[in-house]
This record gives sequence, C-alpha cells and structure tokens, in this order.
Amino acid sequence: MPIQMKYGFRKLFVEAAVLCLCGVQVTYGQTAARKAEQEDIGQAQRAVLASLTIATSSSGARLCVQTPVACVGPDRLELAMSLIAARNTNASLQALASLVRFKLDGAYSEDYDDLLLAKSKAIEPFLTSLSPQVLHEQCVKEFAELVHKSGSALGNASDSRVCRTEDAIKADIKKSLEAIREGRKPESQ
Repeated sequence: MPIQMKYGFRKLFVEAAVLCLCGVQVTYGQTAARKAEQEDIGQAQRAVLASLTIATSSSGARLCVQTPVACVGPDRLELAMSLIAARNTNASLQALASLVRFKLDGAYSEDYDDLLLAKSKAIEPFLTSLSPQVLHEQCVKEFAELVHKSGSALGNASDSRVCRTEDAIKADIKKSLEAIREGRKPESQ
C-alpha cells in the first residue's frame, strides 16, 4: 500500500507541475501579447504625431514636391489610426480615444470619427474618462520631444498646428459622445 501511495503522489505531483508550467506559459504568452500591443500603440501614436508635424511644417510641405518618392504609398497617419483601432482591448480603446489630442483635420477627422463610431458603446467609457488638460499637456510634451530629437529637420513646426487646445478637445469629446449615444453609424458603412 505505501508503494501505491508513493506512486500516486508522484503522479499527482507531476500533473500539478505540468498544470503550473502550462499556466506560466499562458501567462507569459498573454504578457508578451500585451507588450507587443503596447509597442504597436506607441509606434502608431508616434506616427500620427510625426505625420501631422511634417504635414504642417514648411519643410514637410516642400517634401512631396521636391522628392515625390517620399510621398508614395499608403498614408502613414491613416495606417497608424487603423492599427490602433484594429483591436478592442482596453489599451487600444484608450489609445484611440486619446487621439483626440491631435488636430486631425479634413479626411483625417472624418476617418477618426468613423473609427470612434464603429466602436460605438465600447469606446464611450474611454471618452468620458479623458482629461482635456492632461491630453493637451501630453501632446505638447510629445511634440517637444519629437522636435528635440529631429533638430532643424522639421523647420518651423509648431505645437499649435499639431495639438488641440483643451477647449477643442472638450468640445470634440462631447460631440463624439453625442454621436455615439444617438446611435450614428460610420459614414464608410
């Protein structure tokens, strides 16, 4: 009898160890996926900032005229917004909502509105939790870091051309929430 208990205990111990290792592997996989998502979001947000800065600077305005190959291919800003909106995780929804800090005009504004409307009620808590003051300060800080790293390459870039004011952020959040609550659908549908 003691021999059977000994082997039964070993079997139970091995099974428990396998379960623990599987749990560690699943947890590691989830952590790696979250880390990859955070890296994607960070890259996409920097791409939005850089695209807007280049588009509004004097040197950026001349870029496509002087070097047409620089503007070939898909639009980096649109791709970045789509990448952020591709997931429905809390991190991606928060990042999508917080893009309101940038001056997205024209087609970019329409694309952004459509992305928010496509998320519908899922994005609502993230929009309501935003602080216009914090978002404005975040944008100004990110802009300053980009200009510092880029030196004179950006010409006369200005944060006022890229970052929205607190009042503009507040107004756009309100407008987006009203559209979502009214059940509006994206124009692309």
